[in-house]
Amino acid sequence: MALSRGVDALERAVNWVLENYLADQSAPGCVAFDLLMLEGTVIGGWQCARSALVALEKLAAGDPERSFYEGKLATARFYAHHALPRAEGHLQAILGGSEPVMALSEEQF
Repeated sequence: MALSRGVDALERAVNWVLENYLADQSAPGCVAFDLLMLEGTVIGGWQCARSALVALEKLAAGDPERSFYEGKLATARFYAHHALPRAEGHLQAILGGSEPVMALSEEQF
């Protein structure tokens, strides 16, 4: 569920950039940090989900490294509950566009 929401957020963010870059050419640069953070967060969730699936298979097969695979499941749950929700914050920052970033003139720096 958390990974699905993260993927949805990433899709919305990429679509926003593609839909807005011609009208606001500073938008991609202004949202680049949050877009990269969003991508990394979602990719991390994807990798955790992949390792959790392998762990479930190994546990079901009676693999002797039970503790290791239980740790993989715990790590995936942790990531889903504590890291993947950050995707929504990055999405909201992206959807805010470039105006807040570009509000200061050069003299104001």
